[in-house]
Amino acid sequence: MTDGTPTQDALDALQQVFSQTDIQPDTIQVLFDHAQIKDYEAGTVLCREGRIEHTLYILLNGHVDISRTYGGAEQFMDTLKPGACFGELALIMNVPRTAQVTATDTVKVIELHRDDFNRFIKSEPNALLAIVQLVIQRMLAQDNRRLVQQARRSKYDSTAQKVFISYARSDEAFVRRLDADLKKHGINTWVDFDDIVAGKSWARQIGEALDSCEIMLLVFSPTAMESTNVEDEWNYYLDRGKMIIPVLYQPCTIPYRLYKLQYIDFAMRDHADAIADLVDTLRIHIGDY
Repeated sequence: MTDGTPTQDALDALQQVFSQTDIQPDTIQVLFDHAQIKDYEAGTVLCREGRIEHTLYILLNGHVDISRTYGGAEQFMDTLKPGACFGELALIMNVPRTAQVTATDTVKVIELHRDDFNRFIKSEPNALLAIVQLVIQRMLAQDNRRLVQQARRSKYDSTAQKVFISYARSDEAFVRRLDADLKKHGINTWVDFDDIVAGKSWARQIGEALDSCEIMLLVFSPTAMESTNVEDEWNYYLDRGKMIIPVLYQPCTIPYRLYKLQYIDFAMRDHADAIADLVDTLRIHIGDY
């Protein structure tokens, strides 16, 4: 964690967060003067569910995941992008966090602590009203997202069409992250390290999965494009007219039969943005079945 220097971009972000409230621009400037800018590494938990904490965050760079505990298990709820605000209740109420917020990559945030805010509202009472408005806006947005998520879970439940992931063994670390991200978004995948059952023929199980899945995610990398097993899998799908969605993990030479397929670029783009595009693409095609 490092302290940062206030910037115009950070002030603009704070103004945008409060743009739908009654707080005035000069008040936002004073509020900004009470805030801090900090950096956190991927994996850092910014808000811990069930704990009483006293910081509001505004995300300047990077992404954070929101999760909640249901039935003893942590469940993914949403991914927030730059410009998002979270932790508003911490400034006005002494109540436990309702969700856990974890940095998925390196993030930069504006932090406003309760003690600083309390000192600030003595001279700027309208700021308290603005925070209350933020809380109400967030609650309405959460209710809407909850309805959308429930609809998605009913559509993409455990009986939904599975998506076969074809990859080279040397790319397993990337594929494990990819698979975990897809699963938390409700995409039902088939991948060998999770779905191969001990005591049964490995080749037969691969063949059954290739037949039962109608979509293949094909991970592009130099090693994958040289793999005979991977080549057999994507040729099998092309020969049967099944859908292949390429995922570019590392720049590589793409075989002629795959050259015209549009890929999702993970090599040059931010991982969270690429995942969002991939999830949207899969949901469109899964919805066709």
